[in-house]
Amino acid sequence: MSRVLKSCDKLPDSDFARELAKICISKSSLIKNDVLELVTKTSNAVQTSQRDNDPALVALEFLDAINSRASDTFVNAVKQSIVTGALGNGKAAKAVTSTYVDSVAKFSFEIGGDTFQCFCNAVKLNTSTLSSVLKCLIALGDVAVHNSLVVQLANIRAKKLQLDTRDGVPAFSWRQPNANFPGSQSSSVNAFLRGESQSQVFYDFNGMGHARNWASKYFGGGYGSGTGYSATASAAGRGFGAYVTVTKTKNACEKAAEVHNLKRQELRMLKKIFKDALEIGSTDVSSSNVSSGQHRRRQDS
Repeated sequence: MSRVLKSCDKLPDSDFARELAKICISKSSLIKNDVLELVTKTSNAVQTSQRDNDPALVALEFLDAINSRASDTFVNAVKQSIVTGALGNGKAAKAVTSTYVDSVAKFSFEIGGDTFQCFCNAVKLNTSTLSSVLKCLIALGDVAVHNSLVVQLANIRAKKLQLDTRDGVPAFSWRQPNANFPGSQSSSVNAFLRGESQSQVFYDFNGMGHARNWASKYFGGGYGSGTGYSATASAAGRGFGAYVTVTKTKNACEKAAEVHNLKRQELRMLKKIFKDALEIGSTDVSSSNVSSGQHRRRQDS
């Protein structure tokens, strides 16, 4: 088996998975345990070789390659290995932060028992992918919607959504409270971005080149926006007198309103699907509050 893996190692991930699938289909009884061990390791993103790409994706590609050609027993064993690797000795860090979390959610639900319990516990500890996980589980139908563990996850998400949307659509403001500027002069720039002023001039550059680079790197040369803030920047002056004028745009506030509305839609969807199983009050934002928030935004813009 080690010789087989070594010969496949230089192939791209998809080719690696297909080659392994071919061998496995023809000789599954001989190499089954070795293959399942490999799937577990790759699903846990353990670098079994010098591969540059995320090896966990190889496991899913391998499963896809054998899905209609291997026995159901072996396919289910591969799914179990993927989940086992993703859960990683119960820590489940990879299971709830990876790009293949939907697959892990589906497989763990199909396996059920302690496996699904372990996955749900991991999601509760790191809720960053909870929305995606719930959508995946809801797609499995009533059998998932009525599952007590899924209902628990839905309640956690619904309460968070209700808390996030209770004050209505954010009124327009030049304040960008989530701004996190990482460059030089970060203290003064963050203070400006989080404050009420629309524009501000910044100095202390070594020359025009430095000023232009600073503007381009952190504000997209007048076109981009960074994490938690949106603004344009233009450099002017010469020598040590070079300066950059940073001007906020409305993108950050508009994005906040968009996110708010998406959260409201998600909350309505959860209420419609889980109905009385959701243990939340009736303090959802009223349409009048939404209209009021939108009116304030129009006035201030």
